[in-house]
Amino acid sequence: MAAESDMPSIGEAYLGHRAQLAIRLTLAVLFIAALVVIYVDMTMDRGPYMVLRSPLPVEQPEMKVLMITPMGIDSAADARSYASMYFPEFADAEFSDDGDGSYDAESEEALIVVYASGRIQYTPRDGDAGMPIDSLPLEVAANVSEGFIRAHGGLEPYEEYQRHTVGSVDDDGNILEIKARSFYYHRRYDGYWVLGDDGLGTMVLAGTRAVSLSRTALVLNASSETRQVISAHAAWNALVESMDGGDRSNRVSVTSVELCYYVVDSREDGPAIFPAWRFVDPDLDYFVNALTGEVLSGGYRSK
Repeated sequence: MAAESDMPSIGEAYLGHRAQLAIRLTLAVLFIAALVVIYVDMTMDRGPYMVLRSPLPVEQPEMKVLMITPMGIDSAADARSYASMYFPEFADAEFSDDGDGSYDAESEEALIVVYASGRIQYTPRDGDAGMPIDSLPLEVAANVSEGFIRAHGGLEPYEEYQRHTVGSVDDDGNILEIKARSFYYHRRYDGYWVLGDDGLGTMVLAGTRAVSLSRTALVLNASSETRQVISAHAAWNALVESMDGGDRSNRVSVTSVELCYYVVDSREDGPAIFPAWRFVDPDLDYFVNALTGEVLSGGYRSK
């Protein structure tokens, strides 16, 4: 039996109990704090900050996959016939076979190159923009570009993307003289924009005058199969999941959502154009395959 002097007093036992509680409470707080730090660290690395500022469309129409058929230009006569559709001054021009699948000719107004794929590169002789871009209002170049495409077989309606400035550079890549802005115009099929490949649309370089025009005429053939598209909600979830693990500082603010067609050129049997949900950010466009839910591209547009 323990001596009376070895027994703790009531006060000593009480103080000991409070000390144990304080230690346990401190450990619990530290443990919770560690969990919070881990959670914050994990969530901060879970992709960009994605905000949906537009209602999601509810329609789920049936759409088809489109196949691209090139023009198949394989002679100088084909090149002349094709070019004169848009530029009548070349109807009687002599086209030279450059031996690399391209044909060129010149007139008093311009130089032109026609490629076997159907792409036309048209360069007016007086295409000097005539004014540095820093003193040229964007609206001026846009109006020049719009007028030029309307005058040379512009498709209606069209959608315009204003891209980077274009100019001459030195050996180190420094811009010496900026001459023009580039504008991309895209076609529609069955009421939907065809996007994802600028080669399928028309590009105009413009300043105070048009600097050049590049366009490709392709035949779009619809497949016989028609399928209902997935919901915009399902496409949004797929896009958000695809962004998981990205840089959270990359804020994505979607301001509109719509169906379109999107060009996929990585197929073994040639390019195809799939129905897609288009999520529009003020700076970037994101596309999700509207038949499969596959994220096709992010950041298609630049300004």
